[in-house]
Amino acid sequence: MIDAGSLDGCYGVLAGVELLQTLHERGLQPVTAIEVIAFSNEEGVRFTPDLLGSRVMVKDISLHDALAAESRSGERVGSELLRIGYAGEADPWQHLPGNFIELHIEQGPLLEATENRIGIVEGVQGHSWWQVEVQGHANHAGTTPMHLRRDAGQAAMRLAQELSGSAAAEGVPNVATVGSFSLEPGAINVVPGLAVLASIFAMPMRSAAPGGYPPASGRAPAGTGRLYGVATQYLPRRAGVFLRHPLPGD
Repeated sequence: MIDAGSLDGCYGVLAGVELLQTLHERGLQPVTAIEVIAFSNEEGVRFTPDLLGSRVMVKDISLHDALAAESRSGERVGSELLRIGYAGEADPWQHLPGNFIELHIEQGPLLEATENRIGIVEGVQGHSWWQVEVQGHANHAGTTPMHLRRDAGQAAMRLAQELSGSAAAEGVPNVATVGSFSLEPGAINVVPGLAVLASIFAMPMRSAAPGGYPPASGRAPAGTGRLYGVATQYLPRRAGVFLRHPLPGD
């Protein structure tokens, strides 16, 4: 994640290395093989698609396609690995480990808020990413009366508030976030004719159901289009990931 701190991501890898070093120093032999994995580009902040390293491991994407993945500025994964000296020669594993375990920083504030140092994961959030396009009509800002406007910007801002309110009404741990917001033509003296939002929803996987916008309520907020005279289109950027197998202890 962007600006997530020095331990985000690397904490679990360093913990695994520390575990192996401790076992070696104490002369302890585990009953099964232990391997430390560092997955690359899991959040998809720089390169598209996300979950790049783990997708290669489970053969959801080929190594060739993963190395060809590009950033917004045009760099490729393969060339960047070569540039920083991280391009290995070994092929990805031909087998999957029997179990995975990760020590991870909490990406939220709950442990600190409750004055706890460590916690155990009880559930997994299912995420779905959406692009929302609000189509209005661009017009002169100084001469178009308010009641005759089809202002995509105002409609999009109201929509963002309704999405947040929908998730809040569902209660913890459901969340909704509008992380990107753009207006066209993007001039101070023009009523926006198009607004584009990028939003993400997260909820416990066991309670989530595929499809629907937003997932928190299963329907699009009503009234915004009629109120502002705009058309709204909801485009899934990444469908939700839903739990297929019970967690240990279920």
